[in-house]
Amino acid sequence: MISNNPFQITFTLKQHTPIIHFQHDQDDATLRASEVKPKLDRFILTKLGAESDQNLVGNDAKYKKGIEIAKKRNWLVGDEEYAALNYKISIIAKPNKTTIKSGIKLINEEGIDLKNSCYNPDIKVKILTFISTLKYKIEDIIEDFFVLHSFGNRQNKGWGCFYHENTKSFDKVKAILQRNSILAFDSNESNVTIYNFYSIISKKWRILKSGINFPANPQRNFNGQYKKALVFKYSSSQNLRWDKRWMKKEIKNLIPKDLPKNLKGRNAPNDIVSSLKPCSDIPSINNWQDKGNAEYRFIRALLGLPELIEFRAFDNYVYQVIVKSNNVDRCQASVIFKLFDKKLYAMVFPLPNEIYNRPFSFKIKTKEGKSQVGEIIDIKENSGIKQLYTPSIQEFSLNNFLSDYFPCIGFNLIKYK
Repeated sequence: MISNNPFQITFTLKQHTPIIHFQHDQDDATLRASEVKPKLDRFILTKLGAESDQNLVGNDAKYKKGIEIAKKRNWLVGDEEYAALNYKISIIAKPNKTTIKSGIKLINEEGIDLKNSCYNPDIKVKILTFISTLKYKIEDIIEDFFVLHSFGNRQNKGWGCFYHENTKSFDKVKAILQRNSILAFDSNESNVTIYNFYSIISKKWRILKSGINFPANPQRNFNGQYKKALVFKYSSSQNLRWDKRWMKKEIKNLIPKDLPKNLKGRNAPNDIVSSLKPCSDIPSINNWQDKGNAEYRFIRALLGLPELIEFRAFDNYVYQVIVKSNNVDRCQASVIFKLFDKKLYAMVFPLPNEIYNRPFSFKIKTKEGKSQVGEIIDIKENSGIKQLYTPSIQEFSLNNFLSDYFPCIGFNLIKYK
């Protein structure tokens, strides 16, 4: 971090995975300062608050305390509502990037958009501030910042990983994780590259969150693959039913009255089962009638709040279940996957209290191929809009779930010295 300018910090970033970039076709496309600075501001302010009062709970409280401290130190520009620290950042990439076709499908209510990504091994960063105390603070935390953050689209799935030039080993990464009290797991996968990391992460995450159900295809000599979601196993062990079954039952109840086609799967969704071991197989109990006294919960929202969930029906029809909430619009990913060289690891961040025990409502859009069929309808009950709640903090422990079930997909707890 050497610079002839006493007011400037300069360093090199090493890019470890491509970034999904809206200007990927431009020669100098790379990490954007307009994305980095707000994240870095918040990281610094949260650190300030935490260091000033160890009794503060939650990043929002620490961040607000940090704003108070920064204001007293004259570090801020603008008003408190849009607090920003008084420094400028510029990021320069030489025009030698590689465009990588990511094949990413970003699904939303309007359809599917395919994105490309870019990778540039030669990135320079300059940070300029005339406040010496702020400069020292940035120098102190900048390496940690890049270990703990990713950038661009799909950053929680391993895209957009950049590391400070001083982060030269995975042991250094682990030391930074420990210093910041991050619960983390590393993978036993070998030979993970910038070209295959996403497919590896996607498969593991799918097993964890939604399960795998690929039907057999004799013409392609494929016997099919079925794995029940690990979060289903955990919720069953907590005597909870998950949202996928609830949604399929609601769709079934609307056929043929409001929806045109039967669901692709002929069997009822698996019911709750008991006495589950984390990595053991689950016996299928296919029955549309509920058994026992377990409650339904919108469990998968705690692993990432989706905009919609798709269910296939016959004759090229698809039902899109659109997620609606008056309380929570977006929720930061609770698990972020990252790649350092060929080492794949995952960081776990606490969920905000607002996501627990919150009601969600749902609408159903019918599509035949790419075209919408009919009107978007609400999932209702006699008293009005039907709601499904996320689990309470007492019902679902993210740390317990991941500690028990991450090893099922080859991730082991990183133990600090």
